Amino acid sequence: MRFKRAGSLFAAMAAAALLDRLSKAWAAAKLAGGADNMTARPIEIVPGVARLRYAENTGAAFSMFSDRGWPLIAVTAMVLALIAFWLIAKRPGGLADWGLALVLAGGLSNLYDRIVYGYVVDFIEPTFVRFAVFNLADTWVCVGAALTLIGLWTKERRKKTP
Repeated sequence: MRFKRAGSLFAAMAAAALLDRLSKAWAAAKLAGGADNMTARPIEIVPGVARLRYAENTGAAFSMFSDRGWPLIAVTAMVLALIAFWLIAKRPGGLADWGLALVLAGGLSNLYDRIVYGYVVDFIEPTFVRFAVFNLADTWVCVGAALTLIGLWTKERRKKTP
């Protein structure tokens, strides 16, 4: 049973990472405006709510630590290794496993971008509020973190319930 669950988690991680890779390739092909990005044209998804706009982020979330290159890559790789170790060694179970798998998928896909291109491709921009441009991998990380916290919280609640 454990191997079946591990296979399902790995398949979910691979699917999430693949979807992110394909969406970034599409964004680079359709939204980027050449070498200088000057001819780029955003695509309105829902006017006043969200649009697709190509951006290259050399930093982490919200462009923090921009242009830090290899130190950011090293820290990201170490954090992802710790998360993978925790998932494999501690096996938190349930929703937390799925959350950690999503965090790993998103983190690994963005790490790939940083190593290969020197930046992460972002393309989803909320327009109803001033917010960062992001990508599907960022979504996987945020949703995965939330699922992990909910999974761990409910597991603790079950332990305390007689």
